[in-house]
Order: sequence, then C-alpha cells, then structure tokens
Amino acid sequence: MRKIILAVSLLLGFAAIGAQTTVFADAFSANQSTDWTTEGQIGSSAWSVSRSGADWGARRNSDPAQLELTNDASATTNVAGWVFSHSSTSGFSLPYNSTLASTDGSVTWYVNLRQVRADPAGFGSGNYGVAFILAGTSTTANNSGSGYALALGQSGSTDPLRLVKYSAGISSPTNIITSNTAGLSDFGADYLSVKVTYEPVSNTWEMFLRNDGTTGFTDPTSGELVSQGTAVDNTYTSTSLSYMGAYWQGSTAAIQTAFFDNITVQVTPNIAVNVYPASISGFSYMEGLGPSEEQTFTASGTGIVSDIIISAPTHYEISATSGSGFGSSLTVSPTRGDIPPTTVYVRLKAELTTGDYNAEDISVSSEGATTMYVTCSGSVTAGATPAVPLATSATNVAYSSFTANWNAVQYTESYRLDVYTGSDIEDLFISEYVEGTSYNKAIEIYNGTGDAVDLSNYTVYLYANGAATPTNTLALSGTLANNDVYVIANTQAGSSIQAVADVISAVANYNGDDALALWNETTASYSDIFGCIGEDPGTLWGSDPLVTAEKTLVRKSSVSSGVTINPQTGFPGLATEWDSYSQDTIS
Repeated sequence: MRKIILAVSLLLGFAAIGAQTTVFADAFSANQSTDWTTEGQIGSSAWSVSRSGADWGARRNSDPAQLELTNDASATTNVAGWVFSHSSTSGFSLPYNSTLASTDGSVTWYVNLRQVRADPAGFGSGNYGVAFILAGTSTTANNSGSGYALALGQSGSTDPLRLVKYSAGISSPTNIITSNTAGLSDFGADYLSVKVTYEPVSNTWEMFLRNDGTTGFTDPTSGELVSQGTAVDNTYTSTSLSYMGAYWQGSTAAIQTAFFDNITVQVTPNIAVNVYPASISGFSYMEGLGPSEEQTFTASGTGIVSDIIISAPTHYEISATSGSGFGSSLTVSPTRGDIPPTTVYVRLKAELTTGDYNAEDISVSSEGATTMYVTCSGSVTAGATPAVPLATSATNVAYSSFTANWNAVQYTESYRLDVYTGSDIEDLFISEYVEGTSYNKAIEIYNGTGDAVDLSNYTVYLYANGAATPTNTLALSGTLANNDVYVIANTQAGSSIQAVADVISAVANYNGDDALALWNETTASYSDIFGCIGEDPGTLWGSDPLVTAEKTLVRKSSVSSGVTINPQTGFPGLATEWDSYSQDTIS
C-alpha cells in the first residue's frame, strides 16, 4: 500500500510524468477482498490466478492493501505446490511492447515483495521460493515458459535477491544479476523495494534494491534504491512475453504467505535529436562570386515519433546532397523511431552584399524532442576577382607527405589544394635486403599498390653464384595488405629476424654475389630483380658503402617500382635506388 493515498490505484491508461510514461500501476487499493481466489480473475481487477495444489490462492487484501499469495487458502489439507497471480502485458499502454527489444524506450519495473520464511530454499519441488515475473510467456510459470523474473530463495544459508532468466519455468532460473552490496546480499522475511531497468538499444539490465525493514513496505518509486550492477542479456527480449505477475511456491506448513505491493511499469521514450558540430564558421566569398563553399553537419534522432524538420536561417541554405538541391528546409523521416547521423550540406547564399552574416541558427526539431541548433557564421568581402594561382614543383616528396608550392596572387584570402591520394605503385617490389653475419639474411617485399594483393600469384627465385636458372624457389601464399610488407628470412636466421618474418625459407640462403628475383605469375614477368641474373660479380656488387655484402639495404622512399628487366651487367640501380646501413641492421 502506498504511504500516499491515491484517488485511483489501478492505472492502465497513458500517464506521462516528464519523459516517463507509466504503462501499468497498481497499489491494490481497489477490488479488495479478504477472500482467496484459487482460479481465474481476482474480482474485476487486471489480475488472475493460476496454481498447482488444492490449497493455493491469491487475494487483494484490504488491511493492509496488498497482493497476497498463500498455501492455505481454505480448510483443505495443505499440499506442496505453487500459485501465480498474473496480469496480461497486452493491456499495458504504449509505448510498452510485450517484445521487450521492440519497445521504443527504456523499461522500468518497480515492486515491493516479501515472504515469511527465514531461509527460503528456492524453486525445487517442495521448496519455498518467491518471485516476481517481470515478463514471461506462460501462466503455468512453475514448469513452463520462459522470461525474466526477480527471485528470492536458493539452497544454502545465504539468500540474495536475483534478477534471473528462465526456460521451462521458474524452477530452472539462470542468474543475470545477484544482489551484492553491503546489507543487501541476504534476506529472509524482509520487506523489499526493487527496481529493474531494461534498455533495448544495448540489451542492458540493471537491478536496484532497498531493504525497508521488518514492519512494512515503502513505495519503491520514492527514495533511494541502491544499484546491484548491470548485465547484458537478450536471450528472450525478442520473444513476446505476455504475462507479468507474482509467484509463490512451497510445501505444507500452515499459513505460508508472500506479499507484493506498489507494482509500477514505466517506459522512458528515447526521443531526442542531435547535431554535430553545434557551430560552423568560415563561410566566405567575394561579392559577386557566391555562393560560398559547402560545409557540413550531421543530424540524428532516437525514439523519433515524427519527421525531423531542418530549417535554414535567412542568409544560408541547406541540402541533403553536395552541390545541388539547396533550399530553406529539409525533412528527414525516421525508420522504426531512429534516424542515423545524416549529413546536411550548408552554404552562404549567393548574391549577398558585402558584410558579416554571423550567429544565424539552423534549427533541427521533431515532435517531443528538444529543438537543437547549429550556429552559422560567415562573411561576404569586397575586392577584385583574383587570378588563377600558378603551381610550381612540389618539394620534400615522401611516401606519406610533400610540400606543395605555388605563386601567390593578389586579392586572395585563401587557397584550395586538391590532392590525388591514389598510389602510382602498380606492383610489389623488394624494399629491404639484409645480408648480415652468419645466417642473418632476409628480404622484405612491399605492397604500395593501394589494394590487398594475393601472394599466391608470386614466386621468389634465388640465382646463386652467377646461375642463369633458379637454384632455389619459394612460391608465396596468403594476402598482403596495402602498405604492408612480407618478410622472408633464412631458416637459420637469428631470433630477432625470425620474430618479424612471415615465412622461413632457404631462398634467403644467399651471399652478396647472388641475384634474387620476384616473379609475377599472372603477368609472367619479373616484378623486381636484385643484382644481375647470370652474373657472378665475385663477392659483391657495388662499391662501399653501397655494396650487396655484409650490409642492410633499404629501398629509397622515392622508388615506386621494381627492376623488371635483367641488367646486361652489374647492378645499375644500386646507387640510385638504395640506402645502405651497417651489417645486421633491421629496419
């Protein structure tokens, strides 16, 4: 019974308090009787009774006003059994949905519950256990149906309150959250206030709890309840769970009763519109040369019940498409209540006179949501039409950056630089060569083509001691991602080399006078040649420090392709395409 007297105790209609919608509430102040109902509807209330056992029943008592379940409803001999007093969730108001995951908003249940046993043993046959079914599929809740419930009673001497899910009835629950905070981890015949929340977007559950002592219930919707933690579970949230109710089971002891009160179910609709960023500045053009360049923001919504209307201020225009379709307003329609981030293009209108156009707001609104604004600032400047700037050669060119250069022109406040970011590398090539001490030998193959490459189309050949035909071969496999490398190490290389190797192979058993080649099976041509196939230079190619023996060689960043034609003699690209490092260097 609520400690504040309510004029109407049972509410199945629509009642919104702030952002919350009460879809069901019962303080048991009406349809009261001291008589027990053992089957069917309890008076004219929204509650009905299912049971197993001749002496089990439920009533809406008058003093105190609460829902009571007992194993001693009549003079009939007590038997082990159970009783479930339930209400159909189909009678709940919108936006509640019996399929919880389809509810457009977070769901909150409030309930008081108590049972009389000092140490309830749980939900096995003949044991005492109390539960409140938050949402379930069956009215024979003991041994059939699935759903979610609050449960008190288990084997052992400690009895926490548990948020559980169940299949094949409440007799086989699985814990989701167990009460665990100080003073709230073990209960007997205590008066409890409980709150449970469920968020459909993330399938997150949270249980809150308060011990109201040993004399009576306090309204669970008032005061502070302590969180017992959160958990994610969607096992039955996509199932239609048609019943909510109070459950009590036990054995043959006289007058064993469970009590429930102040049952409320609320939905907090997730109605909101969002914008990012909240301000855009820098719109500008020279008078007579409008409109300005476009800028963008995103608009999104959650729990939306009607269209999002986006309206531009006087001197700006908006569009859903870059480069066209600009006007004074846009309409974005929701899909199942949600609108993902939608890009909106904004520009300062053409044909404006010289001046500032600052602090002008684009409004983003939808029914039931707080209107959001994007503040725009810009200007139209006076001056002559500037000439086209003349670009000059780029400097400091590297794989990932360069310095752009051009000649400045008069009457210009800013420049726009269009950069092509595609790769001019068309095939794999050898990017590093390690000819270290002993067997510390490895080669690195680089992919800068812009796409992942199937390595099964490539073979590496070793031409030892001036051989014109391969003396060792490695067919590659796998996929090499763009901007990644593939390392082939000698089978007896040191651990630091093998740690970075993708494959260990005798094809890396070379010396400084041996040629290597990367062969493209698809084009039937060389992708890269290191050294000169068929030539024995003695001990090495090159001259110190750019030599192929006892050095690590790394391809220069300016190189974008391999050597595809075998040199007539020598290693002509060594001096221009490679950088030299001391022996056993691994980059």
